[in-house]
Amino acid sequence: MSRYHYSLDKELTYTINGNDKTMNGTIAINPLSDTNDNRRITIKNINFVAKNGAGSCIISPDRNVYNKYSSSHNVTVANCTFTDKDGAVNCAAIRHDDGGDKNWTIIGCTVDATMHSLIQTNNVAGKLVIDDCDVFSKNGANLNSCTNIEITNSPFAVKGYAIRLGVNSGGNPEEAKSLVLSGNTLKSECNDGDAVI
Repeated sequence: MSRYHYSLDKELTYTINGNDKTMNGTIAINPLSDTNDNRRITIKNINFVAKNGAGSCIISPDRNVYNKYSSSHNVTVANCTFTDKDGAVNCAAIRHDDGGDKNWTIIGCTVDATMHSLIQTNNVAGKLVIDDCDVFSKNGANLNSCTNIEITNSPFAVKGYAIRLGVNSGGNPEEAKSLVLSGNTLKSECNDGDAVI
């Protein structure tokens, strides 16, 4: 199968451990809750290879798919690699299409130059942490209307923006209540007029 769907019950901890195997396709996280904070999911040790035409490797889908916000809370993505085998550079490693998510951590991941970006996100509440990631994709992190962002110990060497706030969602940089950047190296070729931040 190239697409997996998991619905998580209250207070469930769920781990997908790829044991460094390759996955061609997308993992969609669909807890279908409202605000429950007691579920946790970890996705780790997977070498993602984007399927042709895929918009992302890990998604928290939008409400148009399930008629409500996904509310994917307490998600950790650890020690994964992301590659777009077709090299179309249109696939994000992680995508939050519509908001309603809370507390995401991305740690120890590597994003290949063939990818569009590490993350495209809207309205992640709680805390969004990116730590110890190597980002070589076309762009880095597009963070729309997130409340509390912490990016640490992560080298970004991209062609466009490394970190972007408040674009394409109606959000703006003032909505980021806390943005912490520490121990990172941010480099951009500034293609398409983009800046590092």
